[in-house]
Amino acid sequence: MGSSPPNSLLLRQANVTFNSQVVSGNLLDTPARRYAKNLTHTSEQLAAQVAILRKENKDQKAILYKRRKQSGKRAVVKGHFMLSTAEIRDNIQEMEKETVRKKATQPTTRKRKRQETPPEDEEEYMESSSDSNLSDMSDCIVVTQC
Repeated sequence: MGSSPPNSLLLRQANVTFNSQVVSGNLLDTPARRYAKNLTHTSEQLAAQVAILRKENKDQKAILYKRRKQSGKRAVVKGHFMLSTAEIRDNIQEMEKETVRKKATQPTTRKRKRQETPPEDEEEYMESSSDSNLSDMSDCIVVTQC
């Protein structure tokens, strides 16, 4: 077994061969011993990867739960089907005020202004004027022989 994942059919065939040699009770030949060593090493690596992935998954679920946790008006009305009581109305109004207060304290980001691109007419004028300047300069150049 190399560093890259083996073909599943070859892996299955190697496992069957290895298991039959182990069950037979005979001494293992050199390729079987090497296979056993690689198999245990790979299983340890996979166990470590699984542990890491489980921890990452747990952390990500905790973050998602915090994001998904209901707050504000939704938390007040959760589980209530009749919203006509004065207590619920007062709680909703209080949460709305809290939401307005939170939005007011958040810094506002300024939108960037787009750089104005010159209209196509101006671009054409600039190109033609630069071309005419070059032609004027070529008219003024005098070449003399030494």
